[in-house]
Amino acid sequence: MSTDYAYWEAEHGRLVEALKSGPRWHRETSGPAALQGLLRPRPTPPVDESRRLPSYYLDPARRIVDYVPPPELTDLQDWCERDEAATVRLVHGPGGSGKTRLAIELGELLAAEPDTDWLVGHVVNRPTGDLTALSAALRDADTSVLVCVDYAEDWAYELPKLLAKLPSARRRRVRVLLLARTVGAWWRTLTGHPDVGHLVDDQPTELAGGPTALSAQDMLVQAYRNFHTVVFSRQPSTVPPVLESVTMDPDDILGLHAAALSVVLHEQEHRRPPASIDSRGALDAVLGHERRWWGRWLRAHSATLEPENVSFGDLVDRLLAVPALFLAGDVRQAERALKESFEPVDIDDSMVTQLATVLPEVYPTTVSYRYYEPLRPDRLGEAVVLSIATAVASAEQMTDVACRSLAATATIQQALHALLVLARASGLSSPTVDAPTPAQARTLLCIRSLLVKYPETFLPAACVVVAGMAQPTAMVQIILAGIGSTPRPAARLAAEHLPVAQDSLAPLEVALWQRYLESFDDTMGTPDLAYGNDCLGWAHERAGDADAALAASRLAAEHYAQAVAAGHHHLLGSLAHARATWAERANEAGLTEESLNQITRAIDSYEELYGSGDEHYLRSLFWAEAFRIRLKTTKPTMQDLDKLLEHRRLLYKELGDFTTSNAPNTLIEKTLDKLNVSSLDLKSPSTEPLLSGVESILVPVGHSVGPLFTPRGTSEGMADSYEIRFADGIFSIDHEELRVWTYTHGDPETLAEDPPRRDRVYREVSEMEPEKIDSIIDRLIAVGLLAEVALIPEKMQDFAYKHQIEPLALGLGNSPEAPWYFQIGLPATPRVMVGHDAYHLWMFAHRHASLWDAVEYVVADRRKEAVLRSGPETDPHRVLENFIRAMPVLISTSCAYLDRVR
Repeated sequence: MSTDYAYWEAEHGRLVEALKSGPRWHRETSGPAALQGLLRPRPTPPVDESRRLPSYYLDPARRIVDYVPPPELTDLQDWCERDEAATVRLVHGPGGSGKTRLAIELGELLAAEPDTDWLVGHVVNRPTGDLTALSAALRDADTSVLVCVDYAEDWAYELPKLLAKLPSARRRRVRVLLLARTVGAWWRTLTGHPDVGHLVDDQPTELAGGPTALSAQDMLVQAYRNFHTVVFSRQPSTVPPVLESVTMDPDDILGLHAAALSVVLHEQEHRRPPASIDSRGALDAVLGHERRWWGRWLRAHSATLEPENVSFGDLVDRLLAVPALFLAGDVRQAERALKESFEPVDIDDSMVTQLATVLPEVYPTTVSYRYYEPLRPDRLGEAVVLSIATAVASAEQMTDVACRSLAATATIQQALHALLVLARASGLSSPTVDAPTPAQARTLLCIRSLLVKYPETFLPAACVVVAGMAQPTAMVQIILAGIGSTPRPAARLAAEHLPVAQDSLAPLEVALWQRYLESFDDTMGTPDLAYGNDCLGWAHERAGDADAALAASRLAAEHYAQAVAAGHHHLLGSLAHARATWAERANEAGLTEESLNQITRAIDSYEELYGSGDEHYLRSLFWAEAFRIRLKTTKPTMQDLDKLLEHRRLLYKELGDFTTSNAPNTLIEKTLDKLNVSSLDLKSPSTEPLLSGVESILVPVGHSVGPLFTPRGTSEGMADSYEIRFADGIFSIDHEELRVWTYTHGDPETLAEDPPRRDRVYREVSEMEPEKIDSIIDRLIAVGLLAEVALIPEKMQDFAYKHQIEPLALGLGNSPEAPWYFQIGLPATPRVMVGHDAYHLWMFAHRHASLWDAVEYVVADRRKEAVLRSGPETDPHRVLENFIRAMPVLISTSCAYLDRVR
């Protein structure tokens, strides 16, 4: 996905710094000070209390209204504190149901616990780009962390990048609380994700419809008292009768607060409470007070301000649209946005400068990269949009009033924020499909107008927005309706912003790449045509159109060939990949000869690349050779097999295979059995099961440092205890425990046939009953001196996260005869021979926080290399499995010992 990394780094730089060194919640902090630990910092008051707008009081982060904890709060606190709990939970509910406040109060509870050190982050802006920086910060933090994610549906296809690292990133608890308005396809995709689905509690919590401690009437009165106290600096003497007659929805927390605040603001303006409250329009009433505040400010600062072309109310709408939709990065950008918004009105530059100065005072920012905060709560920004849509006569007029500020100044990320607000206001983000109101219909037309007028920024942003929608059909139709006039660069940029993991959007991806290719003229370069057709082929494949995917593959390979012939030699790898993809798709279509021809030509290119020193093409070359052998209808020749086996041997250094004595037998029959070319799933090797069956092995933890005798030892001359070096200290075990612990090391000569399992210990310690052996094993596991590892990915990952490998013997390097194997032992006395990955982990894994961190480091480095298909050497679970299979022989030969993470 093409992204603006500068924006991403700015957005998450504060989170990185906060996790490393920023303020944390401690028990001694309380009240407002406790919120300083939020990674979205708590808003600070405006400079002047007279400039506290109505939106100031409704922001849930200010915690003005006394909180009535729902039952979900206790449940979430328990979730945070249980070590065995899932890492990720989802709380969902309509806008204004109290999700953000719930997350804030959860942080307060965690901070109030004795002897705890929780860091709570509240990330509210949808990220773009790679989450590596955030993941690294979480890994390095030495405290328990709760990351709260607002509008998680907008993060849907970025979250796995973060979550994939969390289990191994921490020695203490990490919890991710997702807050969303909808539960749809994005949630099902996350819970079913092959890498992170097991971290997610697949039972979301709905924050609506449950029992509450107070009635709606009681909550309304309580909110009124709290707002009155803050606005008037005193408690109210009585409660207005109007509060006792209105009927409100107890699940609409924001609506209740808005209704109470509207009464207080009416009292402030008119010195009396209102005669009635519109329960359905309470937020609009608050917005009316916000508009009147700005109207008074405009009149006070420009006595001659009498707009000729627009009404005064229209002028205020143009002003409010800026903080509602446009997030300026600095004062100059704010001034440009205001000038654009006020262009039809004759307002001098000094007035614009004053407005740009006051915006950060009334909407004070909490981060350095943003000049002012958007309108909060978020539904207030949506109310601004619908208010403007109701007042204008057409969608064109609405675009002019609400979105002028976005026209010439917005980046893709700023357009993304605006589209998210517009989409929620229009009902596009709703999980249900209802007929739009007239105001929503104008908002929809406004979105379409923005996509057509400013496709370079708004079309890529729209592709990001649509990926998080529970019901994306309507937004897809809006995008497709205007795609015919989209410029070529905008179409490509938009397609690159679509998440490839979401097959439901593949038809839109196809349309964008087709538009990109249709708009080519004679000045366009062949490499761009090749790239476009390559991407179009993958889009067609995701859309299920195999014939179109094959046709696009042919065109991509032809254009890459022309580009290489024209001197673009750096595209030879792309040409080889395109031919290999063509071969695969032709084979699926039953075109064996065409497939064989293309895979042969791909092999020629891979061999040229590999021969010139590009070693990362070795795996692609091996895959292509194996694919060609499978395609042939005749028996493979000795020459075919020799070449394949030679490349297989070279790949051992990448695959982390090992042997306890000599290099593997190079007889063709034996190696073919190990390679099992005939059963390779060459179409998608990354989806093959990691193991043919599930098994467990016993792994001893700790390093024996011998017996301990005391002056008053036993009469039999036996040691009082036996010492095991373990983590940061010494652990003592008795004679029986030592026998069991020792036999879990295994025999180096027979490890391959008789791995260290419980049944092996039964045979070796035959004088004990199996029940007693089991009891000792369970006891040693309980204290951490043994680990029983089930060889399935999630169990191995959990094991690696908790343990570390420590080298003991000497590294003896490799040899010219077997450069892909490395020996470990003593000078002139090698004890074990392992592959490259195992040797690398043996040397350097102890320098990382855990074995899993070391594996991730190796894989991350490996993934920087370009390869045709994902395979074992870039899959952390496969790298880990290879090392765990090598680990017993390293331990049994005293070349290494296993330790707990300190």
